[in-house]
Amino acid sequence: MPIIKSAKKRVKTATKANVRNTRTRKDMREAVKAFNKALESGKTAEISKFQKAAAKKAAAKPVARKVSAKKPAAKAKKKSS
Repeated sequence: MPIIKSAKKRVKTATKANVRNTRTRKDMREAVKAFNKALESGKTAEISKFQKAAAKKAAAKPVARKVSAKKPAAKAKKKSS
């Protein structure tokens, strides 16, 4: 545990950021899985909007690179056509 006050604050903010980033990545992965499941059942229109939103959210923050966030959407789009 750090002794300096600013280092203590930094540990606290880093922990919060880690939790937030983990949740965002998890949301993105869940959106991809939901889209793939909907693709199999034939309901692509309603889920694709959610998937794109999740990818944009992850790419907007420094959680995932823009290319990494767009890959699942591109793969799913290719599958559906």
